[in-house]
Amino acid sequence: MLAAPTLKRTSFELSSLKSIRPDSVKDLMKLLTTNDVAERTQPDGDAAYQRRRTERIIERAWAAQQIGELGRKSTPVIRLLEFQVRHRTLHRDWMYHGLDGAMAARALGMLRATESVPVLIETFRRIDPDVKKVVNPEFAQYPLSWTDWRPKMYTLAALGELRCAASKNFLKEYLALDETQARELSPPQFEEAAKALLRQDLSGDELKSLLRSPHAAVRGTAILECLDHPRPERAAALKEVAPWALELPPADK
Repeated sequence: MLAAPTLKRTSFELSSLKSIRPDSVKDLMKLLTTNDVAERTQPDGDAAYQRRRTERIIERAWAAQQIGELGRKSTPVIRLLEFQVRHRTLHRDWMYHGLDGAMAARALGMLRATESVPVLIETFRRIDPDVKKVVNPEFAQYPLSWTDWRPKMYTLAALGELRCAASKNFLKEYLALDETQARELSPPQFEEAAKALLRQDLSGDELKSLLRSPHAAVRGTAILECLDHPRPERAAALKEVAPWALELPPADK
């Protein structure tokens, strides 16, 4: 699982956190509101408005991270986190754009919420037209979806944690895309998707398919994973597809 960004109070006061107990799911849920969708999609406003929006992103991201670390899964918690994933906040600064949705996706993975896999897949595939509001003109030549690179990166990592047929099938489908197809969804993330898929239960044939991938990043990731975390089926796949790799030293423990 990807490490979470450091969510400190920085220059923001985040006064609403003063009354929140970090070990209370009930308190943390108060920060994951669902009545501010319009604000999440409206980045323009005066300085005070924009400052408060940024504070709210940090608060939601922090609350989601705390909930994931507490590991107390419940239906209301899952629904709130799914809402954050679906309605990540637009922001002109890449450091904050979608951070609340990214941390909610991460929390769903930590909670092993396999029932949320359809939501994660849906949002990864979505190309949100509202992103036009915050696209940096310097990067106008790139697909619109690239602005959502952070939440999509954390979505892939979460799917790796959620070991089920739906996650596995989606990750296999993504790795079967060519470069052009992948670019339409996000900056190509073949290495991240391969790492996520390798957290699933894979058959020998599925491992060999990764080792034969047309994408160098996938092949390299699969080889390193098989070497660094050896299992009989992984050794067998390497022996058949890339026997030379068996001579490489494993990573230092």
